[in-house]
Order: sequence, then structure tokens, then C-alpha cells
Amino acid sequence: MAVEGESGEDIDLGDIRLQQDTTIRIAIEITGPSLEANRRPTIVLQGGRNGPRIVAQEIDGIMVLDQIPFDDGEWDISIYTNNRIEAYPGKFHVERGRRDQFLLLPIRRETLKVINQNRSEGALEVNETLLPEQSFVRDRRATGRILDPEGKPVTGAVVP
Repeated sequence: MAVEGESGEDIDLGDIRLQQDTTIRIAIEITGPSLEANRRPTIVLQGGRNGPRIVAQEIDGIMVLDQIPFDDGEWDISIYTNNRIEAYPGKFHVERGRRDQFLLLPIRRETLKVINQNRSEGALEVNETLLPEQSFVRDRRATGRILDPEGKPVTGAVVP
């Protein structure tokens, strides 16, 4: 959550609603003409036209999107090959708080249509499967203090 203010200034954030992190696991299946060696798609889910962009990370061999702060997004899946961008756009509704989604995204290179000299676009399908929730080891750090309602630091408070 982005917060704007002056250094040391008290900022009233009002009510903050905490909810379970949304995690989407993704597998890509590429069909059609073969790709250049080591070309892998970039998987991005963007919240609207100018919204936040969540880039999938490979964790434990699986592509994972998490910490998604919006409900409706657009896929921006692209492969850079032969000095061109192959894009596979599509819309997606995020069911926030879910951690059991596994999406298979078939990339059908045979559906590509030339948009201009640098870009082609192809069809994107989204196939959902439900799997048990899975925890992933991530390297994230946060610092700060927990304050009581009077603004005094809470001694020994820990946020897991």
C-alpha cells in the first residue's frame, strides 16, 4: 500500500482491512513453431490500464503471482523472439484471498497475427485447476513499529 506524507508526519489511514494473500500458480504450454533456445514467456497480470503490474516469479520451479491488490486484471504474456514481441493478451477476474488456483495457460503460437513490424498477438486461453494450497519460501523484509491506539510503541510485538 502506497502512503504519501512528510517524514515524521502522522498519517491517518482510517480502517485497514487485512485479508489472506492471493496466490496464483501458473504453468505455460507452448504449441506451434519452435522457439529459439532459452526463450521463456514473461507473465504479467496488470490491474487495469494504468494499474499495478504483478510479474510472475519462478519459485520452487513454478511460476507464481501473489500479493495481487485488484479484482479485475489483464494478462500481458509476452515472448521476445526473432527481434519481435509475441503478445498473448487477455482479461482475468481475480478471486482475492484464494490460494488454491493453478492455471494452465496454453500459448498457441499458430494463432499469431501480425500487428506491426515489431509485434504479433495471439489467442490466450486460461484453464483453471484447483490444487491444495502451497506455501512458498520468499525473501521479503519489512521494518517498522506497531503502535497502540495512543501512538505508543508496543513492546515485544511481532508480526509473523
